[in-house]
Amino acid sequence: MDTSVTLSKEELAWATSVGMQRYNESLKRGHKNKHGLKYATEALDVDGACAELAVAKFTGWPWKAGVNTFKEADIEDNIQVKSTPKQDNRLIIRNDDSSDHCYILVVGVAPTFRIVGWIIGRDGKQPQYLYNPNDREPAYFIPQTALNSFDEFIKA
Repeated sequence: MDTSVTLSKEELAWATSVGMQRYNESLKRGHKNKHGLKYATEALDVDGACAELAVAKFTGWPWKAGVNTFKEADIEDNIQVKSTPKQDNRLIIRNDDSSDHCYILVVGVAPTFRIVGWIIGRDGKQPQYLYNPNDREPAYFIPQTALNSFDEFIKA
């Protein structure tokens, strides 16, 4: 199944607006990245919002477009979208991420994304995936080969 999604100009504008709101709210509230990331840019929030909208568009499910909704579901009641611009990167789940949520990995850069796969939090929080790159807080880095096919997700 082809899981590529291209956002329209209107969708891209909407997701960019939401991403910028997220970034600006974090600045206004003085939030620091609690997982040790030394740099935070608008692009991180915009890319994340675009990836969330790409999954919503692909599935037909409404996107919540939340601002200041850290660790809450992005779509439905239990779906969180994790994104990376690198095609071969892993899905990252942190200790404080819900073990009951479904995590979907999306790769690419706006406006085109590819939905790679998914895993339930508790299934991703396995010792063999625990890693702490750059002396940051350890997290679970799940390789793409360990993710469930998105085709299986849609049928479930």
